[in-house]
Formats: sequence, structure tokens, C-alpha cells
Amino acid sequence: MAKNAAISKDNISAPRIKRSGDLLRMDTNPTVPKALGMIQVKELKGELTAQDKKAFNWLLHNAFDEISEDKVHTAKASELRSYLSKHESNDRLIETTMRLGTVPLAYNYLDEDGVPDWGSGSMISISGSIKNDTIKYSFPHWLRPMLAEPAKWARLSLSVMQKFNSKYSVALYENLELYTNRRTPKMDVSIEDLRVIIGVPDDKLQRFNDLKKRAIDPALAEINQFADFTATYEVSEKIGRKVSKICFTITKKDKRQLVEALTQQNQGYVPPPPLNPETFTRARKHAAGGDIYEIEKEWRNWSNEQGKPIRNPDGAFINFVKRWTKNRQGKLLY
Repeated sequence: MAKNAAISKDNISAPRIKRSGDLLRMDTNPTVPKALGMIQVKELKGELTAQDKKAFNWLLHNAFDEISEDKVHTAKASELRSYLSKHESNDRLIETTMRLGTVPLAYNYLDEDGVPDWGSGSMISISGSIKNDTIKYSFPHWLRPMLAEPAKWARLSLSVMQKFNSKYSVALYENLELYTNRRTPKMDVSIEDLRVIIGVPDDKLQRFNDLKKRAIDPALAEINQFADFTATYEVSEKIGRKVSKICFTITKKDKRQLVEALTQQNQGYVPPPPLNPETFTRARKHAAGGDIYEIEKEWRNWSNEQGKPIRNPDGAFINFVKRWTKNRQGKLLY
């Protein structure tokens, strides 16, 4: 698919999502879109460390422009090592690449009809040569279409994740970022699901108080310090005395709100008015499981590129969703 395909009234071609920033300069705040299916993947043994999760996202950014292709990607081992740690030893880098290539994962994601597919396997095939300062890696066939054209995704900051020490911080940050741009930025999640998505082993932190003390609270402390949003949580459901669900509330920091506003202003962006609530209900029927609020963001970016007011925003959005879904049919699966 062309990166900026022409968009006409009868043939809307939604542009492919892109990475941003310079991977070798954290001051440019490099970001990469990551599919919900990979953010909420289940580690079968809970073995991945914070370094492993950071490394995967770094490699994802490095390969993103060619992510859908069946090819071997390359990177410099020294550059990845520099991102992960100040240590010059290659031992940790080798351990990280070995785990990434061998840890089994369980996954599920939506096909073009919004029906979940599932399976398991390693997320990446990877090898390296310290002598040649080279890492070579490829993504499996089941993963490439999900990464290239995700129905639901979050834009992750590599500079933010670089500062995290806990693997729970990385995982929780990724999941909260999925909800940050929602109209109601809340993540209501069962304790059972939360354990899965942040990678808590089945035999660890089984009491909620232990989970709270060792995983949730330390992760939120790092997220609130380094991310461009903050999050709090409260118990939203109990079964007897046992906490069964908690709800996170996410608030963008002033700096993020200012950057988003200035970006729109500098681009001459005159947003369409808010859509009617029933429009989102109608749109979901055509979205095949896609994140309707992320699609709305794409539509608003498209409307800005047209350079003229939209007379019927609700109708235009419905048509955009239909074309968005049509253009992705057959691309979520092989």
C-alpha cells in the first residue's frame, strides 16, 4: 500500500500508520505503533524482562517501514545495547535476544470480520554477531500482518520506556496508552486479565495486596513520573472480600495536551465538530472490530488534508469507516 495514497470521494484509502522520530536520538521522542494483539499477548511462562520488552519495541521501530515484508531485518548490536543499558558488556544483549527468540507466547487478534484468531509461537527469529556489530531478525508469518495493519493499536514512546526499570511498568504503560485517547480514558480490567497482560507468572503475587505492592503501585509510580500521562486506579468490583476488578483513570499531562494542540494549530487543522453518539454506534457495525476512536483520529487527519470543510461530518465518518475496513480486508491474516 502506498504511504500516502490518494483519497477521493468514492475511494478512500486510509494511510498506513507510521513510526516517528529518530531511533538513535531519544530527544526526538521516537514512537512506534504497536498492535493490541501484541500488547496484550500472554507470556506462557512470564520470562520476559523489562529489557526484553524494550528491545522488542526498539527492533519493531527499526523495521517498521518494511514490517509486512517476508524479509530479514538488520540493526547494529551496539545501537540496541546503547538504548538498553549504559553497560558496554554484550552479555545482557545476548541474553535478551535469546529470550526474545525462544519464549513462547499465546496470542489472539481480530480477522477482517472481527472474529478472533488465536495461536502460540515465538514473536521473533533473531541472531547476532558481536564481531560484525550486527543483529538479524525476522517476524513470523502470523505476526507480520498484525503489526503492519493493526485493527487496534497504541503509539508507544521509546524514550519513555527507556526510563522504566520494571517489566510491569513497560507492560502497564503499553496497555494504558491504548486508552489515553479515548473519549472516556478509563481501563476497567479484571485482576485475572491484568495479571496476564502485565506478565505476572501464575505462581507469583497471587494475593491482591501483594500484586498491588510489588507490581501495580511501583509500575504506576514510574509511569506517572516519566510518561506524558498519569494514571490512578480504584477497586471497581469485589466478589465477597476479594478484589476482582480495578479501574484505571488516565489523564494527559499539560505538556502532551499542549503539543497536540500546537501540532494541530501549526498544520492549520480546523477539526470537524464532535460526532453524534449514535454515529459511533453505527460506525462500529462497519468497523470489523477496529478501534473506532483510532479510526476517528485517522478520519480527522484525512479531513485536515482535504483543506475544506466537511458538510456532513457524521455521514463522512461512516463512509470513511466502510472504506477503512474494505482496505484492510485480507490484510490481518495470511
